[in-house]
Amino acid sequence: MLDPDFAVAWDLMARTLLQFYLQPYDESWRLRPVLEEARDAAYRAVALEPDFSTAHATLGYVLLWLREHDASLKALRKAISLSPNDTVAFGMYAEALSFSGDQEAAIAAWDRAPSSIRSRLL
Repeated sequence: MLDPDFAVAWDLMARTLLQFYLQPYDESWRLRPVLEEARDAAYRAVALEPDFSTAHATLGYVLLWLREHDASLKALRKAISLSPNDTVAFGMYAEALSFSGDQEAAIAAWDRAPSSIRSRLL
């Protein structure tokens, strides 16, 4: 059972559920209720620890897959503002911009990302 007040556990739950949605591990693959449960866990993590940048990044990525682009971008910008060197959050942010249809902003985000992420992905 999850500690109801432990933000890290809720963030990990959200990320795990997202992976079950994205990967064909079992029958939960691509089922919207799994993604909605991931969203709820991510929101809980953010509510418990508002300065936990990883939770904001997770929330943003889950919202991306729910096609809630504006909310996704907002959460990812918050993650980056809390942790400006978080290469994972920058990658998610650029991907979210691309998915939302703003290719120029996605490229600009990659250009602003810490050099460590660009060198790993190019």
